[in-house]
Amino acid sequence: MVEQDKYVIEGNKDIIINNSRDVNIYLKKGNVNIFYENVKLNANIVVDEGVIKEHLRNSSINTKIRVKGNLKYFSNIENSKVNTHIWGISKHKSINIDGLIIGNKGYGKLVEEILFVNKPVFLRPALEIYGNNIQMEHKAISYIIEEKTIQYIMSRGFSREESVEIIIDSFINMF
Repeated sequence: MVEQDKYVIEGNKDIIINNSRDVNIYLKKGNVNIFYENVKLNANIVVDEGVIKEHLRNSSINTKIRVKGNLKYFSNIENSKVNTHIWGISKHKSINIDGLIIGNKGYGKLVEEILFVNKPVFLRPALEIYGNNIQMEHKAISYIIEEKTIQYIMSRGFSREESVEIIIDSFINMF
């Protein structure tokens, strides 16, 4: 079993990670700077609202971010690999996600996936490349719960609310 470091953040915080233990972070509201150096690990982050800045040097990081509110995400890679997957569900309020990877030597991937029920979602993935030895890719996907899908589940004896929850649970289970 891989050891894990856990952080709960409200306000502003700098975190320096120089071991290869997986990281779990809950960002209630605020800004977090995460500095990775010479490590290979998984970072799991839940965000109510805030700013995440990842700084990688000679590292390989797989980051999964569950968004509940607004998020600004930045990743600055130097001779590193980052694979970031941002996902969330917009049920009662809108979600805004700004994602940016800046790189010089390495690989960066940014995926933003949001399921929205009633409220709009704003996704803005972006990449900036400095130098020749870098590969980057990004995509933004938004899923809308269609009325015919809800009606189909309701025809099986579920209420409207239960039908929406079934769809949301199946979306969450994809991760």
